[in-house]
Amino acid sequence: IGITGWICDERRGHHLREFVYKIPAGRLMLETDAPYLLPRDLKPKPKTRRNEPMHLAHIAKVIADITGKPIEQLAAETTQTAERFFNIKALTTEDDRQGSAEVQIMQERSSATEHTEK
Repeated sequence: IGITGWICDERRGHHLREFVYKIPAGRLMLETDAPYLLPRDLKPKPKTRRNEPMHLAHIAKVIADITGKPIEQLAAETTQTAERFFNIKALTTEDDRQGSAEVQIMQERSSATEHTEK
């Protein structure tokens, strides 16, 4: 069961908040719905309305707070669920370092593009 940033919308996500804690750990997955549905409660507000995968951590934090679980536990549970569902394996520490560097480069390029579009 995928939960998106919709849960972060105080006007429309309240029904999700009422039942998300009932979803078994082995069934919950997190989604961004990027490039749509930017979480409404992000602070500070991004300069654009474009949702990005980097906001998944915010969605995870909101769900962890609602369910009363530590963020590390929620992240581990949802990662295991996604691995099983998609039949994949999460990145190793070395892969994480390489991926983090690539993400940083992409974010810098995105930021540079935003500045030149203005």
